[in-house]
Amino acid sequence: MSDAIVLSREERRLEALRRYEILDTPPEEAFDEVARLAARICDAPIAVINLIDDGRQFFKAEVGLGVRSTPLETSFCATAILEEDFLVIPDATKDHRFNCNPLVTAENGLRFYAGALLKTAEGLPIGTLCVLDTRPRNLGDLERDALRTLANQVMAQLELRLALKTRADAEARHSAIVESVTDYAIIATDLAGHVTEWNSGAEHILGWSEEEMLGQSADRFFTPADRAEGVVEQEMTAAASYGRGMDERWHLRKSGERFWASGEMMPLYKQGDILIGYIKILRDRTHEKLRADRLAASETRLLASQKAGRIGTFELDVASGRMSVTPEFCAIFGVPVADHHSAAEFEALVFEEDRHIPSNIATRSDGRAITDVEYRIRRADDGAVRWVSRRAEFAVDEDGRTARMFGTIQDITQRKRSQIKVAALLEMGDRLRDAEDLGEVFAASAEILGRTLAGQRAGYALIDLQTGTLTVEHAWVLEGAENLTGVHGLNRFSATVAALSPGGALVVEDSHATVELAPDRATYERMDTRAQIMVPLFRRGELVGVLFVHNRDVRTWTDEEISFARNVADRTYAAVAALQAEADQVILNEELSHRLKNTLAMVQAIATQTLRNVTERDAVEALTSRIIALSTAHDILLQDKWRAAQMHQVASAVLALHAEPDQVEVAGPPIGLSPRAGLSVSLLLSELATNAAKYGSLSEPRGRVRVEWNIDNIDGRPLLTLTWTEAGGPAVIEPSQKGFGSRLIQMGLVGMRQAELDFAPSGLIARFTAPLSLLQHD
Repeated sequence: MSDAIVLSREERRLEALRRYEILDTPPEEAFDEVARLAARICDAPIAVINLIDDGRQFFKAEVGLGVRSTPLETSFCATAILEEDFLVIPDATKDHRFNCNPLVTAENGLRFYAGALLKTAEGLPIGTLCVLDTRPRNLGDLERDALRTLANQVMAQLELRLALKTRADAEARHSAIVESVTDYAIIATDLAGHVTEWNSGAEHILGWSEEEMLGQSADRFFTPADRAEGVVEQEMTAAASYGRGMDERWHLRKSGERFWASGEMMPLYKQGDILIGYIKILRDRTHEKLRADRLAASETRLLASQKAGRIGTFELDVASGRMSVTPEFCAIFGVPVADHHSAAEFEALVFEEDRHIPSNIATRSDGRAITDVEYRIRRADDGAVRWVSRRAEFAVDEDGRTARMFGTIQDITQRKRSQIKVAALLEMGDRLRDAEDLGEVFAASAEILGRTLAGQRAGYALIDLQTGTLTVEHAWVLEGAENLTGVHGLNRFSATVAALSPGGALVVEDSHATVELAPDRATYERMDTRAQIMVPLFRRGELVGVLFVHNRDVRTWTDEEISFARNVADRTYAAVAALQAEADQVILNEELSHRLKNTLAMVQAIATQTLRNVTERDAVEALTSRIIALSTAHDILLQDKWRAAQMHQVASAVLALHAEPDQVEVAGPPIGLSPRAGLSVSLLLSELATNAAKYGSLSEPRGRVRVEWNIDNIDGRPLLTLTWTEAGGPAVIEPSQKGFGSRLIQMGLVGMRQAELDFAPSGLIARFTAPLSLLQHD
């Protein structure tokens, strides 16, 4: 203990002693009786009520000494007041603290000492009640208890003396002080609890005047419930027994209104030791009470909100790692509810893969820890995996060092799982959209289902009731789990098939405990499967397949997980149906194309036969060319399933019918053409190529044709420009007559009639424009 603390305590002790104004006062019978009684009880020749002053000790009462004061140098009591309660020295000659004391070494010197502290209500020792003897000895338990009791009586006498002195001093100021204190109700009663004094503060607070209350029972301003329980009598008893009775409770005003008051009842003594009544002091604390109630209600609502929102709060002492946490914080981590835990407890619950995310001793010490993070934990009580979000702030001390970290923790498992499932479904949509066969569909579905639901195995099984087989075509498995890909006998899953037959998902939390699956239990034991979700596929009312996810442990599947499995199955089966429909459509289109080509070939043969004697062979060849161009366009569209054709593909195919590869150049960005636009471009390019072969650049071996296109943004709308450029042929002149072919060219792209023809000496240059949207959409 430092000197400053000792000094401060000594100053307070001396101040407390002098407050009693007992030093150097004459002997008083009340104290002398205590000293005599102590000597008789302890069978000691010397007994003293000793008050330890600064540098001396004053004997308020003594037996066997004959002096009233001695210096502290030889005092036993100066040592006693350093004890907590009681000091006994059986033989001072054997105690190193006193064996050199002149009072001990003198002839017939002191040998025995026992002292009980005189302590104020604040616990400050101001002296002792002690007994001394010239012979070594000890005290029994009864004597010790008696000495303590007598010491308490001495303090009671001092307190009473102080109270009487205070009362005597206050009497002169009574009217001025008591009557002016309107914030306090000061009420005096007799021993029966009848009012004997009633200050103006009591009238102000309680409403009754002094005339109305004198002689009335003090229980008049207590509530009926308190009157029934005898609260007034209980307070008086406590005041008489312990010197005061304190409480806070509801009281009544004259108007019947209730108010909250802090009250204190003290005994009222006459002549220092005669109890003549009680003093009751009340103060109206209604405002503070209501404010405290509102605060408590607010805290209750806050805790309820935290519980409902799964939000806990914490404050962490960086130096010690000690955390103050709320009950909801404990619930989130699954630890016992307590006000304090160590940060290490919670750090140990974080997933190994996520331990770099939360704070640790190093990152907290210098404030480097990220304050807003999300990570996974494994709850302490049940091992459940939970996602939590932690938001925090740092506080520094007066030296600028990181001292505290405080913030919130929230269970975001539901939100995180929803995000994961949404992301999984989006990924699934992308993969199913790009899937080109059933294998890719089932592989994507199995992986996404198993990974998202954290299963050990997931896949699709084809069920053939006719052959009695179950074929797992595609499976996703965690490392260490058995891959069940292959053919299995359906008889091993007879109960499972029966459970799937009514339709709907089959959800199993524990296959060992599911009665309807009991016949298949051995199969699932070999597969190391306890929990599973199976969603069946029916075709024309017959079970043909099942999408499944397996778990090796018992598991309670949530509604959200079951819904996700159904969603994956629905999308999977929809993708399967789409692929099968598309395959059927391909077969149908090929059949239709075959018949159309046969029809066009017949039309061409009929036209050739019909026009074999026509002398104008140009018209015959033009018709034949157009039929061939139409057939080519249909072939191109069929290759893309009659949905769209690429501009480059159409141009190259048409020109290949009229020119050698080294005579043609095709260039432009990728553009998909609708079926109508594909036919239009085919006929247009076929007409231009026919004319070039007769009259233009393709009529000579060195002639060339360049077909190019580009897209420009005109007034916010994309516009396509297709340019036909001839070079290396004979000089061309604009025809004087316009036949069907010329009119077809003038119609341009998809009938837009946006055509510019330039019969330049170097060769024909033709430009055609049309909105891109008309070329890509029918």
